[in-house]
Amino acid sequence: SYLEAKKKGSMSDEFYDKVVKISKRLNCNPDELMGVMNSESCINHLAVNNKSNATGLIQFMPKTAISLGTTVDKLKTMSAVEQLDYVEKYLSIQKKAAGFANNDRLALGDLYALVFLPGRAGRDVLTTSEEKYYSWNKGLDRNKDGKITKVELDTRVRTNFMA
Repeated sequence: SYLEAKKKGSMSDEFYDKVVKISKRLNCNPDELMGVMNSESCINHLAVNNKSNATGLIQFMPKTAISLGTTVDKLKTMSAVEQLDYVEKYLSIQKKAAGFANNDRLALGDLYALVFLPGRAGRDVLTTSEEKYYSWNKGLDRNKDGKITKVELDTRVRTNFMA
């Protein structure tokens, strides 16, 4: 688990402790939140996608950063701990927008859907082969049925990105 990584010294106490506090407020599992960040950026707050300029721990898109009161350029100058404030702000906004109640528990598939396609996070099937979102992310369709689902997002993170 990430807690074990923290104990081994490969992650700062401050970062992990803040993830735990954020997870309590969002009502999700801290290891699952870490898994989503690992999937998006390898938990590298300096990660940048060269095609989209998505930046940071959960790969904030430029317009998303602006909507949160910052920019991708400012995110690049923040520490990982500082960036967590924007991770929490983003996920809190998207959780509410997706129709989850504040006290609803976010399963891993829900949590990742809020990052992957937040406008569809209330659905089990997030995109299908007829849509651009699918063509850009068809590798997420684990069973190759022409649909990307929350279950597939959950499986991807658990299989490949959970410590």
